[in-house]
Amino acid sequence: HYIYYMDKEEKVLLPLCGKADCLHDRETDFEKIQGCNAYMETESVDTGISYCNGDLYYVEKITGGKDALYRISADGTKKEQVYQWGKDINVEEWMIHRDVLYYAEHMYLPEKDGTAERYALKALSLSGHVKNPEAIYTVDGNMNVMTVGDLQAYGNFLYFQVHAYEKSEEEITDDNYLKYQYLKTFI
Repeated sequence: HYIYYMDKEEKVLLPLCGKADCLHDRETDFEKIQGCNAYMETESVDTGISYCNGDLYYVEKITGGKDALYRISADGTKKEQVYQWGKDINVEEWMIHRDVLYYAEHMYLPEKDGTAERYALKALSLSGHVKNPEAIYTVDGNMNVMTVGDLQAYGNFLYFQVHAYEKSEEEITDDNYLKYQYLKTFI
């Protein structure tokens, strides 16, 4: 649940928190644990950490809550929530490239007969005041989406894949799935 750095001279792992009065990973009071700059929620551990312009970023995945983007200074002295998504939005895969957070958004939309899902790739500028994200690509609603992911950046280009199946009245089986499969790489 903590971000650590290694002191190479002493060969010791230390929590990335610059608060003088913090016990970090030895704290027992849950409220104080959450105040530690090195602390991350459990689900956040799987989403990774990214470095950009002297700061570390991670997406906190809160079960039943709202996902949030956090920024921590490289020396652990400051931690702030940069952005928070709505309750029905899940951030599934993300990366930071040239001061922009690119992420796969999985949104649940209420429908008369259940819940519909929408997938999109979005961009959120991290320079200056963080504003609303911009949609780069929205997957057609006639697709049963498996993933929007495999995000990679090179130079001025962003690469990602959409893996889905076209909706069909016919049952998709091992024999006919290739007929409906949608797997494309976008630049």
